[in-house]
Amino acid sequence: VLRNQPFPWQADQRVRTGRKVDAMTLAGNGTILVGQDYCCVAEYSHDLVKIRHTDDFPGFSRDTYRNRPIVAIASIGNGSWYIEADAQDNLETWHDPSRVDSSGHCLDVKCLARLDDHRVVVGRANVFFITTYEFGYSDDYNEVAPINDDDGPEVAIGDDGDDDGDEFRNSEICQIATTPDGTHIVTGDYYGRVKAWNAGTLECVGANKLLWQGVARMAAMPDSKRFLVGSGMLPPWHDHGGVELFAVENCTRLRVFHNLQPTISTALLALPDNRHALSAEEEIKLFDVETGEVLRTFPVVPDHPDDDGAFHEKAVYAMVLLPDTLRFVAVTGHGVLSTYAHGLRPVA
Repeated sequence: VLRNQPFPWQADQRVRTGRKVDAMTLAGNGTILVGQDYCCVAEYSHDLVKIRHTDDFPGFSRDTYRNRPIVAIASIGNGSWYIEADAQDNLETWHDPSRVDSSGHCLDVKCLARLDDHRVVVGRANVFFITTYEFGYSDDYNEVAPINDDDGPEVAIGDDGDDDGDEFRNSEICQIATTPDGTHIVTGDYYGRVKAWNAGTLECVGANKLLWQGVARMAAMPDSKRFLVGSGMLPPWHDHGGVELFAVENCTRLRVFHNLQPTISTALLALPDNRHALSAEEEIKLFDVETGEVLRTFPVVPDHPDDDGAFHEKAVYAMVLLPDTLRFVAVTGHGVLSTYAHGLRPVA
């Protein structure tokens, strides 16, 4: 870990994981879980010190997981258990890096989101379903066991009672977020359609479409009444931002943030004061959700250069807020973890 005295808004800690990264989340115990290539998961402390890694266990074979990067990860329970999905459509639940509970569902999983301590929302193809887990120990080994085998209720994203048109009939969920109070699920697809669902009844309570095609990231605000959506490809509107704010209740568009990145918003993070949020691509911007004003910009340092002297891409793929609520962690696609102080007053 590199610990240097930071310039204003510069990362105060940084570590290179040495692996490509597509997903990151906080475990129930507050540690950082990083999903990497070869189906590996690493657990880090808040100071970016590696605690453990799936490679650390003799029973883990990298050859078994070749070409299986983790595309989504969500924590379950209040410990370090987690559920992950890889690029070969396997959905696996782990109690710790050495013990896997279930795998091989071949579900075409695109995204995961934690609903509460016992439920995870799984997005796949043109449906999403809710999986419920119970936590405990079996007689044979530690495990996190699904309560039932049917993966819980399932709903198609077109089941909202309206006529989506031909272009939406085969659209796939690519992003899912859940409200902090656990009452609603919001989904986004590759065609830019966003929908809000009642988490209890799975009834669609609102639908809308982005101004630009493709949902890249989603984040629910702490009040559970609004959510942010980062859009995908924006040409030819390069002078417009790629982040929009919607109401959960009916998916009404509340604001378009034109002064954010004009390209893909590769990571979004709502802050606990319910007023500010972070949007990232090759730099991270702190902005006011009410006014749209960008308050400060955090630089992102790329990984080491290639042999030809060119740096790897430095796009941020995920951000999480640390439990102290004063710092956040960002990770690039090539596995550089960095911590930043957002500089806002703590929420009482």
